[in-house]
Amino acid sequence: MVRPYVASGAITEVDGPIKRAGKTTLVSHMVGSVLSGRAFLGQSTTRTKVLFLTEQPPTSFRRVLERAGLTEREDLLILHWHDTVGMEWRDVVKAAIDKAIEFGAGLLVVDTIGQFAGIKGDGENSAGEAQEAMRPL
Repeated sequence: MVRPYVASGAITEVDGPIKRAGKTTLVSHMVGSVLSGRAFLGQSTTRTKVLFLTEQPPTSFRRVLERAGLTEREDLLILHWHDTVGMEWRDVVKAAIDKAIEFGAGLLVVDTIGQFAGIKGDGENSAGEAQEAMRPL
């Protein structure tokens, strides 16, 4: 999807310090490249629709979309974490995959897996907990 960073049918993990590394900014610009089929970081992309799961509320995520030029895209579907409160992570993944297939999205972004999967505290840094959270994906 984004050579050599994101492969179809695979999981790509983006790591960095919370609120300082620019992970969401990087990924949102990558999504813009995928939606338009243009190069990202000098590398080719495969054009496809995208389903983006975000932990951010609509107001703050709107700013992310504005900065990446993604506010009026019909090929981008957003699911906010607050819409999944009370759901088990496995059920969220199943619903997201079903929706991605229905929508025709070839890329699913989860920002952040810790929030959606309910990983507590420093658990995201635990290989076992992170691997268990990835399993439904």
